[in-house]
Amino acid sequence: MLAFSASLAVPLACGSETPATDDDDVNEGGAGAGARGGGRGGNGGTTPAKGGEGGEDPGHGGTTTSGGTAAGGAPDEGGTSGGVTGGSGGTGGATGGNGGKGGSTSGGDSGSGGSSGGAAGTQGGAGSGEAGTVATGGSGGAGNAGSGGGGGLGNVLFQDDFESGSSAWTTHVAGNATWGLTTDGSTVYESANAAPSSTFHAASAGDLAWTDVRVEARVKIVSLTGASSSYFAGICARFQDLDNYQCLALRSDDRACIRSRYAGISDNSPVTPSGTVMVGTWYDLRIDAIGPVVTAYIDGVEIGTAPDYVLSGGIALASPGVNAVFDDVRVTVP
Repeated sequence: MLAFSASLAVPLACGSETPATDDDDVNEGGAGAGARGGGRGGNGGTTPAKGGEGGEDPGHGGTTTSGGTAAGGAPDEGGTSGGVTGGSGGTGGATGGNGGKGGSTSGGDSGSGGSSGGAAGTQGGAGSGEAGTVATGGSGGAGNAGSGGGGGLGNVLFQDDFESGSSAWTTHVAGNATWGLTTDGSTVYESANAAPSSTFHAASAGDLAWTDVRVEARVKIVSLTGASSSYFAGICARFQDLDNYQCLALRSDDRACIRSRYAGISDNSPVTPSGTVMVGTWYDLRIDAIGPVVTAYIDGVEIGTAPDYVLSGGIALASPGVNAVFDDVRVTVP
């Protein structure tokens, strides 16, 4: 294989009060005029005691006091007889006080929000209290949104693994060289019968109006016809015709470069060190054409950039002077 280096986070219980008793003594009738009847009945118990606070037993009301009785005095001469009827019994005490309020309990704390877009926190449990109001549950914690993943590529403009043929391609043949399908683990597109010539031998596809694109493909040199900086296998972006394109080239002199051609004038820059390219090795090639600059990568490692004057065009697979195979071509908007 090619030795391509990657260097390039308790309530108080209040007792019930005992109601007071108000029993007046019975008056005796005096001599002479008849005395009045016995005193009035005793009053009922005092205000009922309050219930115990915090859930204790309510206080009991005071007991009813019986009214007093009186015997009538002996009538005086000429006096009226009979004592007055004793007073009626006093009214019993009122019902004891209501039970004290139970202590309320605060709801549970809000759950912590989930990390990286995790689920919201669970609600806090409701507080319990004897005769108390139900505590409000804690509100769910708001989960933080997960951080977005790396931005993906845009629309796929074109892709071809050649399993369905090669009808999407237009060939530009040099001499006796050919283009056709063959098998190399899977179906691949083959450039064969190359001659030792720098005449551009290519197959093109896509839309001439494409501007900013990313072109990717797998490329392997099968055999050479000689060592030259003009003999190469590679992929091209912004292909307009045989005199206008931008290619990432695996050259037959075991180097790689961005091979630019504009208005028929070629440039090879930048160029990788010797030993970058080996025959019989698959390489993942990528070329990004964005604005007036193209950037090239081999096996995910950038080899450099170059100015671009073409600015639009389709794509091409090229192999002047070498025999090569191509697979898994893909064009996207970068």
